[in-house]
Amino acid sequence: MSSSDPRIRRRVTSADVAKAAGVSRATVSYVLNATSGQSISEVTAEKVRAAAKALDYAPSASARALRSGQSNVVLALLMDWDLGPTFPQVFARLSATLTEHGYTLLMRSLDNKPETISELLKFVSPSLVLTLAPLPERQLAMLKATGVRVVSVDLWSLLSEAGWRQADYLAGTGHERIGYLVPGHHVPDELTAPRIEGIRAACAERGLPAPKILRMDYSDAGLATLHEKWLDLADSVTGICAHTDEVAAFLASKESDLRERGIGLVGMSNRPIANIGLTTVEVNIEAWATLFAEEALAALEDREPALATGDTTFVVVRESA
Repeated sequence: MSSSDPRIRRRVTSADVAKAAGVSRATVSYVLNATSGQSISEVTAEKVRAAAKALDYAPSASARALRSGQSNVVLALLMDWDLGPTFPQVFARLSATLTEHGYTLLMRSLDNKPETISELLKFVSPSLVLTLAPLPERQLAMLKATGVRVVSVDLWSLLSEAGWRQADYLAGTGHERIGYLVPGHHVPDELTAPRIEGIRAACAERGLPAPKILRMDYSDAGLATLHEKWLDLADSVTGICAHTDEVAAFLASKESDLRERGIGLVGMSNRPIANIGLTTVEVNIEAWATLFAEEALAALEDREPALATGDTTFVVVRESA
């Protein structure tokens, strides 16, 4: 849709209020900001307030911050994804780190409508917007137009390493045909594509065939598909990288003889359910939070982010692989 599309509501400005009230923009600013030392009659002030109310006008919080030069808010815009338990822990650590540096972290879910950004900026004045994936171009342009800096953290590399860790462990323990098992319900490509890249990279490094990818519903039909596509074939996968511990736990509960058949199973996240005997890959929460914080602070301080060191994931070995 074009910017002139009538379905997209244009943001009301102080110029609109000034025109409706028959006054200057300066008068609108003086009235709505309660600026002292101005000789504005109560009749005029009431006309301005009535026009602002009729037009549903609210001064931009970002504009106020730009005028004052002060804002300590970092706004995290989260996509409508099922992020599981890992990211709340990461953002809790990130919040603590930003607080130590004098900033406040706010989190907000986001849809693809540019109006969402416009409405949000009426009430919050972020010095930085932090996202887990690049924003749609129109939303990004709207933020840049207000002077707000935007940082998209390198989630791809982190998720890719997690997939690499699963496949590399399985390959290192003798499994030569690797598969990536994804739940049948919707999982965004932004969460699966980097995992697949990491698994493929590990297989290539070990000289193994490219991994097989399969979606499986949590149902008898899903298990039947798993047998048809993987387990009952002569060249069955011998190592399974599950998308989550829940996927791995479902499979392990239904196929209790995987280990006896020479099939290794590795989950992801080291959730409590993994204690049933699942080998899994645990995310280094502190490392992820440090990376997020460093990217944010580097942008806020107008410098290049420091290079990351150390692993962001590690394997927790149990009976399943």
